[in-house]
Amino acid sequence: MRIVKNDCCVQHSFWADTQQEEGKIWREFLQVCAEIKDPVLIHYGGYEAAFLKRMRERYPTDNPTLLEKLIKESVNVLAFIYGQVYFPTHSNSLKDIAGFLGFSWPERDATGVRSIIWRHEWEESMESETQQKLRAYNLADCEALELLAKVLWGLSCPEESPGKPQNGNPVFVTASLSSGFRTQTGENSRAHCLSWTG
Repeated sequence: MRIVKNDCCVQHSFWADTQQEEGKIWREFLQVCAEIKDPVLIHYGGYEAAFLKRMRERYPTDNPTLLEKLIKESVNVLAFIYGQVYFPTHSNSLKDIAGFLGFSWPERDATGVRSIIWRHEWEESMESETQQKLRAYNLADCEALELLAKVLWGLSCPEESPGKPQNGNPVFVTASLSSGFRTQTGENSRAHCLSWTG
């Protein structure tokens, strides 16, 4: 989890050695969220939203209002990209787009599937190097998502700025994206990334 406010960021890594410890790190995650004023989870794709709902069922919380807010107000960056922002990449995967933007993961073969393999390898070996690879991969995913969100935030919209040149940007966005990254008062939303492997 990467918490970004203005130009500062704090990273949290939640780790469970066993399935039995999952509830403990879930409560730790919710505690961190509870300490943030107006938290908004920014994620990429539908996995995280489904995960939050699954965890809500699995581990009842004494702060259901917070959890409902996190679910309801989470921002799926991928949903804003489809049909509105076009990157010169083979796909809309976070790896392709963030790679195009200059981001690279610590491990060249890092993928979501590979992270699952690393977790299974760690469960068999308990090697700290494998655990560190997995933590680094998850934190890098959060950093890549932060980069992408900042790029999207900075794109000009042709419909809103018809006289403004695009300065050779290879991507553009339509008018409907701006509401996803601004609050109703026009202030920057607080960016939070949830990356969970387990």
